[in-house]
Amino acid sequence: MSNIPLCSEVERAASPVVVLPTCERDCQMHMKSLEWMVEMDGQQPYDAILSHDNSMRSALVSEMLSRAKAAFKKVDVFTYQFPGVTNWPWVANIAFQSAAWHIMNNVGRAWFWMEADCVPRKPGWLRAWFADYAIALANGKSIMGAV
Repeated sequence: MSNIPLCSEVERAASPVVVLPTCERDCQMHMKSLEWMVEMDGQQPYDAILSHDNSMRSALVSEMLSRAKAAFKKVDVFTYQFPGVTNWPWVANIAFQSAAWHIMNNVGRAWFWMEADCVPRKPGWLRAWFADYAIALANGKSIMGAV
């Protein structure tokens, strides 16, 4: 018998967590997006995970973490091993897979992948997304978006 929870068990456990995958290349854009979120909605009542590889400078991680804490009620940090490659799509795929495994093995919740170029356009956007996700889940759809 596997210790891996079923998708339905994970998704119903708690509200989804927002994953903020970042790197030195797009960190500044991510921080601007977080500032915009705070300006529109204040602090979101959701948890977030700041995900980055261990090659990111600690000063940038601290700055990003500070902005994320202003935008979300709780922020955890997940650091994964630098993959040794920097070309797309490999580095992006490794970032996604590392976070996905971490969430499955340690967090056990549904999650929203919010890259630096995911810029909110109106107040209440994340609450509306989570509400839509709850409807999709109630209708047997555990994945939203492009897969």
